[in-house]
Parts: sequence; C-alpha cells; structure tokens
Amino acid sequence: MTATAPGADRMAGARYEVDLDDGSWWELGWDPPLATFYAQHWGAGTDDDAEPVAEWHGTRPGQHRSVASLEDALGWVVPGQLRAELEADRAAFAPTGSAAG
Repeated sequence: MTATAPGADRMAGARYEVDLDDGSWWELGWDPPLATFYAQHWGAGTDDDAEPVAEWHGTRPGQHRSVASLEDALGWVVPGQLRAELEADRAAFAPTGSAAG
C-alpha cells in the first residue's frame, strides 16, 4: 500500500484489510455520510463459507472522527501506512451526512 495525496486520485469508499493469523481480518475505512472511521472484524468463515462480522465499530454518526478514537475502541494501533491512508481519505472526502457538523 502506498500513500497518495488527498484529492482526485483517491477512491471514495476505499476499504483496507488487516489480516490476522487465525484467518479472520479487520476491514477499516472512512464513512463520509456518517462522518466516522469504521472497523469490522470478519470471521475466518464457517462450514457453509459464511463470514460473519464478529465486531463492528463506527456505526453511529461522528462516533470515531479520528484514527486515535478508532484505535481506542479496537484496543490496537493501526499500522503507520494504513493510518496515513485513512487520514488522507478523511481529508479528501469531507463528511456529507447529518453528522457533518
């Protein structure tokens, strides 16, 4: 993953994955309509190939306006390059919903 400057070269709705050793993963991103960073912890799957969400943070408007707030909820530090991508997404895509204020 390489960081790019905020602007037209960034993709709205970008999602980033952090893979865990147990086969599960975290999906992180910036949600402009909710004005929050979010994280979903996806399970490794079951016999029927379902991939249930085990945890979900950033479901309320304005819940995590900073990566630091999201990290507090997660209990782990977002890796540096991923942190830079998330912050660039927030800078490039201003809040758009009722939580924008």
